[in-house]
Formats: sequence, C-alpha cells, structure tokens
Amino acid sequence: MKHIALGGMSFCGSTVLSYILGSLPGFCNIGESHWLTDRTKTGERIFCAHCGPTCKVLHEEFRASLLENPSNWYGKIAERLNTEGLVSSDKAPVLLDRLDPQRNYDMIVLYKPPELHSRSYARFMRRNGVEPEIGKYLNQWTNFYGRYLDNFEIVGTKLFVDTEKFYRDPEQGLDRVCDQLNLEVDSDALIYWRKHHHAVGGNFNPYSLLLSDPQKLAIVPLEIHPIEEELLAQITADQPSRAVYEALSRT
Repeated sequence: MKHIALGGMSFCGSTVLSYILGSLPGFCNIGESHWLTDRTKTGERIFCAHCGPTCKVLHEEFRASLLENPSNWYGKIAERLNTEGLVSSDKAPVLLDRLDPQRNYDMIVLYKPPELHSRSYARFMRRNGVEPEIGKYLNQWTNFYGRYLDNFEIVGTKLFVDTEKFYRDPEQGLDRVCDQLNLEVDSDALIYWRKHHHAVGGNFNPYSLLLSDPQKLAIVPLEIHPIEEELLAQITADQPSRAVYEALSRT
C-alpha cells in the first residue's frame, strides 16, 4: 500500500489537494482520518462528507474497530476503501505520529506565504468573535514548518508544495507532484468532484457545494483576505517566519 500523507497548518489548502490526489488512478482520499475515532471539542462526531452518518463504507462497525485497535491505522483504512493508494490529510506531526509511529509514507508538506496564512487565520478568528494574535500565530507557524524542514524524517519522500503556486497553475503543479512521487499523471484528477470520495473532515463539504454551485469547486488562485495595515506590517517585519518561508521555497 502506498500512502501519501499531507502535512501543513490549518488553512494550507489540504482539503482540495487531498481530493485531487485521491482522484489519481489507483488512489482514494480519506481526508482527516483521525475524525474516524476523535470527536470535536464540543463532542461532535465527523462523518463521511459524501454519505453522512449512513455511510456504508465508513460505517460504525469499522470506526469502532479502529478505536479498539488503531494499529496499522492507514493500512486498515486502505483495505476498507479497497485501494492500493491512500491519501490522508491529518497534517500535524502529533497526529501522524499517533496514527503511524513508523512514519511509513511519502509526505507532501503544504504551505502558503506567512502573509496569506495569517490573513486566513485572522479571518477565521474574527468569524468566531476572537481578536487574532498575529505575533503568537507567526511563532506557531515558524515552529511548525521549521520542524517539517529540519526534524521530521520519514521512510518515503518528503515534498514541499507552495499551495498558492499550485492553485495558480494546477496542471503544472500536479505534474511536478506526480513526477517526484513516481505517480501516474492524470489531468482528469483536477476534476476531483466527479469521484465519490468517502472522506472525513476538511474545511468544506464539496458535495454540498456541488449541489448549490458547481463553479465553486473549480481550482482557482487563493483568495487574499483583507487585513489591517498595522497587522500586515507586523507580518512583513517578522524575520523568523520569513526565513522559514524562504527555506521552504528553496526545497
């Protein structure tokens, strides 16, 4: 079984890319697989984005079996999805090490420029009625991606992908990913909503969007969320995050 694990902080674009890669020949996307057994902070459960609680693939018996015995976590999911190629987007090192302590996978670390990441973070926080702490967030961003750069060895290949650049030219971006991970190239994977993905988690539900407006599913350049000048100046002046971003861009 070939497993491609996506790494990155929230708002890195992992939802769409996991669906794209899960649409390549021989692959399936499970999304944020830890939600198969984890609950949200409010105690909610996360279900299949396509089927909901009645999913016959990610059903209750299977989820209970993972909770009882999480060993060979990704192998069991691949077997359940009947695939030899699995894409996951659990993203954080602590989750990946919990689910596969051997780190037996290829990895795509997704990132955006610190400014774009901070803009997404600020927008999210304000939507939830909380004032963003940009300095604290940039420290977290720097430490998170610094670890993936310098201190996270895996069995397979580790590839760093700038999501902004990928979305500006998805065909070229997909070709590069497939070439470096030795995958079969298929541009039809960019029409990812045509496949029924039994996946959990993510920032949106593609099937809901498909029902309301299929054009929302198109792969377009990232939206640049507005932010105050003083916060933008703080982001621009932050040297540690800038240095990590430059290192990411050189990989």
